[in-house]
Amino acid sequence: MFSWLLDPYFGIVNLVLNKLGVASQAFFQNPGQALYCIVLVTVWGCSAFAVVIYLAALQGIPRELLEAAEIDGSTVGGRSGGYSFRCSADHPFLVVWLTINSLQLFDEIYVITRGGPLASTTVVVYYLFQQAFAFFQAGYATAIAYVVFLAILA
Repeated sequence: MFSWLLDPYFGIVNLVLNKLGVASQAFFQNPGQALYCIVLVTVWGCSAFAVVIYLAALQGIPRELLEAAEIDGSTVGGRSGGYSFRCSADHPFLVVWLTINSLQLFDEIYVITRGGPLASTTVVVYYLFQQAFAFFQAGYATAIAYVVFLAILA
């Protein structure tokens, strides 16, 4: 979807930019912009998961605690009547989960840029894929896989 939206010739983002008087951008074809666009796509994709986790954590707060916070006059952003809370269990979970997912980033790179332009979006898992299946360096790819596994395990 994002490869179509950010396409330099018929993408809707460039259409809007042209209407605003800005020149068309080659988002995924420019080595200086491609990795940032991949990050944008990945953050967009993971944000829905994070929102679901936060909503589940908020629904797990007992009603008695919310009522007690309201009686105590807790505030949010300087306004009275709001709730003050901390979702202590979901923050570490999301940090660990999203870190593991970022270390395993492959799909977006493979589908959108294939590691290009000029290898500017080649991440470690895509590099592993290239070594194993494009250059047939199975031993080297296995060593990379072990290092990635140890990084994820840590």
